[in-house]
Parts: sequence; C-alpha cells; structure tokens
Amino acid sequence: MGRPLFKLLLLLLAGPPLYSESEPPLRASIVGTINMGKSPNYFRTMSGLPVQKFLLELAKEPLSESAAAKALADAPGALKDLLALGLIRKEEGRYHLNFALFTVSDQKRIRETVRPHAESLARALDARKGELLGALAAYDVPGVDRRDLAFIVLGCMSLDWDGLVVTSEQGYRAATRPRPDGNYVPHAEESSSLSLRGLYWGSQTSDENGLWLTNFGDYACKRLTPPSEFTDPMLRIMMALREGSASLDDLGRSKGLDRSAVATLMPILQAYGWVGEEAGRFRLRIPVLSRRDEPMVNNVRAIGRQVMSAWLKQHYSQLQRELGDLSYSRSGVRFQEGFTMIWHYLFGMTNERLVATGLFADPYDTDRAFKGFLTVVYNWDIHH
Repeated sequence: MGRPLFKLLLLLLAGPPLYSESEPPLRASIVGTINMGKSPNYFRTMSGLPVQKFLLELAKEPLSESAAAKALADAPGALKDLLALGLIRKEEGRYHLNFALFTVSDQKRIRETVRPHAESLARALDARKGELLGALAAYDVPGVDRRDLAFIVLGCMSLDWDGLVVTSEQGYRAATRPRPDGNYVPHAEESSSLSLRGLYWGSQTSDENGLWLTNFGDYACKRLTPPSEFTDPMLRIMMALREGSASLDDLGRSKGLDRSAVATLMPILQAYGWVGEEAGRFRLRIPVLSRRDEPMVNNVRAIGRQVMSAWLKQHYSQLQRELGDLSYSRSGVRFQEGFTMIWHYLFGMTNERLVATGLFADPYDTDRAFKGFLTVVYNWDIHH
C-alpha cells in the first residue's frame, strides 16, 4: 500500500496473525487516521479473540441479542464499543455486521472475480504502451532497466498511489468517516493460507532528511530494510550517482561526500543490487529520481490516471454486481466501504499481468539479490 495523501494501515496484508493459526483470527486495518489514545479504539477492540469470533459469526448471518451476549460473555463492554465504533449495528433486535470484513470465502471470491477485470485493465494500459514508453524514454540513466522504472512509476505511483486517490475522488471507494477514535474506514480480513506472491500491491516508504526510499512489490517476500544509521548517506550516494557514473574520488571531491564513508558503504550498495561497478566507476542499477525527472513521472502518471478513470467508469458497476454476494454486501454495507481491498486485488493482479507481458520487470528474476519487490530513491515529495 502506498503513502499517498492519507495514512493507509494495512495490517491485514503485512501484519502478523494476532493468534495461533489454529484459531480463526482476523487481521484488522484502517484507511485514514486513528488516535490510539482515544477510547473506544478500533485496534484494541479488534484484538480480542471473542470479538473476532463474534464478527466472523456475524459475517455469516445476523445474531439475536441473546446469541450476541453469549458470544461476548468473556469480553465485557465489547458490544457497546463495537456499536460506538460503527462496526456492528442493531436492527429489529438483531445485530448485523456493519463494516467490510472479508472471510476466506470472500477472498477466494474476489480473486476469482477480479482476475478477468485485471486482465482488462492491463489491456487498456497496454493499448497506451507507445505513449508510456515514450514518456519513460526521457529517463537518461544508463544501466537502469526501463522495465524497472515502469514497474515503479506506473505500477506503484500510478496504479497504487494515484489509484487510491482516483477511486476516492470519483466516489468508488470510501476513504474516511468520523469515528470516536479518528477519521477512517475499517477493514478486517480472516487469516488464510492464500498466497500473496505476484500480487504487486504494497509499498513501504521512508523519508531521510528530504530523501525518500520506497520498496514496492508483493507481501510474499521479505522486504529489504537498510540499517537506519546508514540510510541517509546511502541515499545521498544514490542521488549523487543520478548525475552520472563516478569513482570514489569523484563522489568525495565533487559531491561533498566523505570518501571513507562512501568506500565503506559501496560494497553494501552493490550487494543490495542498487549500484554496479566497472573499472573503478560506479553507476546506478535501480531507478533514482531527481527533480529533472518530475515531468517524466507526471506524464506517466497522467496516462495511468486517464486509463484508470475511463476503465472504472466502464467496468465498476459490473464489478459491483459480480461481487454483490460478499459477506459485508449481504450484511447491507455499501460496496464502497470495502473497495479499498478489492482495488488492491485489482491493481495488484494488473501489475502481475504487466510483468507477464514484459512492460514491467519481473521482481522474481533469477539475477535479483532480493526478490518480490523493487526499490526507488527520490528527492521530492512525489506522493502528491
């Protein structure tokens, strides 16, 4: 998930199960912002096993007052908190699920339904391939695979970050709603053994003194996290190499970097696959973006926005009809409340398809030191 205009906390994708795999736990998430000091609190309420089991029962059918009291007998106050947070509602003496909860059956249903739609969106993007490649051609760094660049700029910045904005602005996806502990839309997913490999839908971003690092890929892999004490100088080396290949002396003399520190860090950068070396000169092997690349990035993202907007206008209603049997839909919750997760499956599978067609690089290529994700470094707040 990305770092766009709002905080997107997807514990359901990246977080560990709350209980042992022998239990039927839920992994909770929000889209929006939350104040953990407020009470009742979504994450604290959702952490109780009786609450999780109760909500999974509600995903099947509404429960009577007596059944709800029995299910939550070991969780005093939970029923009141669930109602206050808007996670359940009471109608005619029965309790109903009131937010987007995805059971394992729901997840399978989404995967099955979304796959042909993802292929359709991939075809729509591929139809603009000439324009996309033309825009990407403005990136003038030898040694950086343009397919890596396409994966990052179109797959992450456009389909993920911009896609979340487009779907919210155009009313397809609920993004925020005032609650006692914040302004957010909650989600939960039943833990499962379904593979996440190839679902390229998640970004992790950090900011070091105005230099940014983003990893984007699936959540079947283990992400690379540089040691915190080295991150800033590593990113400054990468930005210096954006201007061209350089020796250790060049980096120390003309770029204002400490030569001994550069000499120490360069083997790490090479081991990461970020930098290559030939005859004593170092050059980039991953996308690094400076302000001079902003027009290229904007051009690619503009094409992505155009394609997404047109595609959603044509296909959203059909997708909504086809997924009308999800647990939360049957419970009377608006389709938009769960579209964040559905969109992630949609663009994640679209990215998988664009890897297969060759527009994007394959994060699982055999020559990659770290698999399942790609990395980009940049020096402006590119998320807006």
